[in-house]
Amino acid sequence: MTDAVAYLLWALALNGTANTAKVANRAYLTPFLSLIVSAIFLKEQLQIQALVALIFIIGGIMKGEMNYENTFVGRFHRSKRSGK
Repeated sequence: MTDAVAYLLWALALNGTANTAKVANRAYLTPFLSLIVSAIFLKEQLQIQALVALIFIIGGIMKGEMNYENTFVGRFHRSKRSGK
């Protein structure tokens, strides 16, 4: 049941945006959020490997966002928002 709700919310998020690449990029936040939540609520110790992985995850998301803005589609969306 929870999978169905998660897929429904994901489909609604993709349907409600003109920029599906940015929404799809958010899927990579799942491991980051699970580590943070487990550290806070379950009092699990974060290993150095997990912290390094978090840096790579966030870096990859940021790089993907920057690369998207420099593509033809990204420039098109940006010009469409600014009205040019």
